[in-house]
Amino acid sequence: MALPLCFCPNPEVRNIYRCLQMPLGPYYDETIVKYIKSWPPEQHRYLDKKMQEKLIKEQIRLYTEEILAKKSVLDVGCGMGIFLEVCQSMGTLAIGVDIPDSDFTPIHKSRWLPVVYHDCRKFPWPFPARAFDVVRCVATITFLQPENFSFTLQEMARIARQKILIIANKGATWDKGKPLLTTPKGWELVRDEGTLMTWRRNG
Repeated sequence: MALPLCFCPNPEVRNIYRCLQMPLGPYYDETIVKYIKSWPPEQHRYLDKKMQEKLIKEQIRLYTEEILAKKSVLDVGCGMGIFLEVCQSMGTLAIGVDIPDSDFTPIHKSRWLPVVYHDCRKFPWPFPARAFDVVRCVATITFLQPENFSFTLQEMARIARQKILIIANKGATWDKGKPLLTTPKGWELVRDEGTLMTWRRNG
């Protein structure tokens, strides 16, 4: 399946790329702040700038290795697509998934972001096996409901070549659904920090 590739080489994103190649410090945080400020006002409709800065800092830190190595990423529940734009602008293939009729669709289109619209409670997802190096699901899995958690992880394992990352929202839904996450065959759970879980494919 042919998917669009977006490339947005703005100065703020290029600065993020440069500072990721150095030890993370104040310059990194300042660069993220400048990037967030470069977004037009409608981008801040759902999250204020401070919250966006916090999210970007945390998520890019988690993905520094993959971004610099140009690993391809599927972002399940991509939201406004900030992570997509950062990855794509650095030359990393990143595709987002969002629900049909998403409130964020106008943002995706205005920023020329590559997003596939699909209800992830319906299986299989519209991607071939081992299509992406990394499949991530950040602050989204709890919206898929606990009865779908196991199917969601299995589907992520089918699509990912190397790594799976789940970061969940805290709360009763996650507490109920987390025990249902059985590590897929051929994968190893390498990190479990409550609401943050990472798997790597064996071999």
